[in-house]
Amino acid sequence: IMPHDVLTHWNSTFNMLKFALEYQQVIDAIIDTHKLGLGKYELEEYEWALIKQLHNVLKILKDATLYFSHSTPNLSMDIPTMNHIDFVFTNGII
Repeated sequence: IMPHDVLTHWNSTFNMLKFALEYQQVIDAIIDTHKLGLGKYELEEYEWALIKQLHNVLKILKDATLYFSHSTPNLSMDIPTMNHIDFVFTNGII
């Protein structure tokens, strides 16, 4: 089942984008203009590229959320993790 986007849970956006990227070929096939007439919903290559970029940004944040939720966070964990996130975003590594 394709995950739905929930405005109050940004992780749901990540899950939805991850699903869409995994099933890109299937989604494109379903939306094929000639078969079902859904061509106006077809995503262009640049839109798929934007989805991939947003997925990569949200993955950093989801990983941090999961990391912090598995144990009791403390400053010795928080600061290096936040520094890593800052470094990744600042240097455009994603």
